[in-house]
Amino acid sequence: MRLIDSSTYELREFYEKQIPRYAILSHRWKEDGEVTFQDLQAGRGPEMSGWAKVEGCCRQASKDGWRYCWIDSCCIDKTSSAELSEAINSMFEWYRRAEVCYAYLSDVNFKKGNRYTLEKDFARSAWFTRGWTLQELLAPQWVEFYDINWQEIGTKSSLAPLIKFITGISHLLNYAEASIAQKMCWASLRQTTRIEDQAYCLLGIFGVHMPPLYGEGTNAFHRLQMEIISQSDDESIFAWEGRSNVTTGLLATSPRQFQFSGDIVRTDFDNVRPPYSMTNHGLRLELLLEEKRDDSSKKGALVFNSEPRRSFIAPLNCSWKSGKGNLECRYVGIVISTAAEYLDLPARGWIRHGKLERYDSTRGVDLVPRTILAEISKPAPVFSRPQCVIVKLSTPWEPPFTARRRYAPLSDASWSPNSSEGEILKSFYKSDELAALVYEDGTSTFAVILGSSSFVFWIDIIVDKAVLQKLETFPEEVFASLVRPVTSQGGGDRIIKKLPDGRVVSALSKKELRAATYRFAVDIAICRSGKAKPGDLELARFHLGELALDGAFNW
Repeated sequence: MRLIDSSTYELREFYEKQIPRYAILSHRWKEDGEVTFQDLQAGRGPEMSGWAKVEGCCRQASKDGWRYCWIDSCCIDKTSSAELSEAINSMFEWYRRAEVCYAYLSDVNFKKGNRYTLEKDFARSAWFTRGWTLQELLAPQWVEFYDINWQEIGTKSSLAPLIKFITGISHLLNYAEASIAQKMCWASLRQTTRIEDQAYCLLGIFGVHMPPLYGEGTNAFHRLQMEIISQSDDESIFAWEGRSNVTTGLLATSPRQFQFSGDIVRTDFDNVRPPYSMTNHGLRLELLLEEKRDDSSKKGALVFNSEPRRSFIAPLNCSWKSGKGNLECRYVGIVISTAAEYLDLPARGWIRHGKLERYDSTRGVDLVPRTILAEISKPAPVFSRPQCVIVKLSTPWEPPFTARRRYAPLSDASWSPNSSEGEILKSFYKSDELAALVYEDGTSTFAVILGSSSFVFWIDIIVDKAVLQKLETFPEEVFASLVRPVTSQGGGDRIIKKLPDGRVVSALSKKELRAATYRFAVDIAICRSGKAKPGDLELARFHLGELALDGAFNW
């Protein structure tokens, strides 16, 4: 561990039992001007804008009688991956062992205004929004807050009520007693420059260690949860919420999914439940299940997955805490489903649904013990994907085609007609879902299919009368007719089809940004008969009317 001499600004290295008493700094990094290890070694520190912060920390440490202090920006050689890994895994312990932590709030000025405005500025400080400062608040026993001029604002103890209000941290002075869900909640809205740091900044809080691998993206949070469940039986790690009707593995993909889990605490719903274990078929759990009877249906909805699944509520060993600190009578339940018909033997492929259920303990008579093998899938690659689709007819035709029927997915997505632009599909975000518009003009009918396969957006056009008739009467039974085989899912983004009356309908899709709205745009065009089976370039020209139709292509 390297420490700075608070009098000479020289770096010294110590090992284990040699480490002296020291003060430690907590601060927000600037984009430039921070004094690094190389800057301090080369003597460039006093020339940099971040030197005032280093000088202020050392001056305060010296004033308090501490010969040494630790500042992350210049005590860690970040060019060494081995040293950076050691620092990330040791940082929580370093803050815990410090005699005092100076929390430097560069966006708070003690000299301005009265106590009311000071508390207001203190609450608005960006220091409370950063991921790394969470452990810097929790780990040290003694934290002193300073403004931009190094005027003391107060301590963690004296400002505890205000800090709890700002951060939502219920266990400010005894964080170890909080549940996993509560700790995740504290971090849910905090930000880090690197996405991997959303996980790395929580290592010490959960008492786990793992090597940092910058470049792994959201997989870092997946690895963090795997480390946690290998050491803890706290089932509140499964008490996160995603969007409704979204299915996924048993683990969350981001701390943000624990945003509303701050009142979930450990309790014993099933106090004889065996510990869960990791297998090569998924996470093995022995749960009490109640089959979920969901008679709700959404008229005019398209079901993407035709595979029948049975859904169950599984109460966890955790419960919601009321505002007065008392446990509510309802436990936290997760909704899981399987395609397995028989559950007498451990069934594979269980998946988790997004929302939590409040489970009343009086319903326990319907619970059946079962062993499940739940999916623990790694996060899928994240694509830049709009969640809004605009469908518009770009070529006028008499009589005009109009949208007669609209089919929305069984999710949060919904159609919103817009007379000035076209048909708008909002909240189209699921990894696998299906929507459709049926257009008619009195003589011809066609359907525009909007699909998502593993988050990849695609379009297709249906002109077959038999399929259209099924779509009108039994939309849930025509999935196989609308979606191509798994080897080539979807229709892509350039489609052309011939209507029964000889006219041609084409569709082009692309991403666009209009009035700050990020969306997919699907342009539909109807033209006279053509002979076509074109490639992208020919189709685009044909669609835009730049290419003659008569005899141009061959069907």
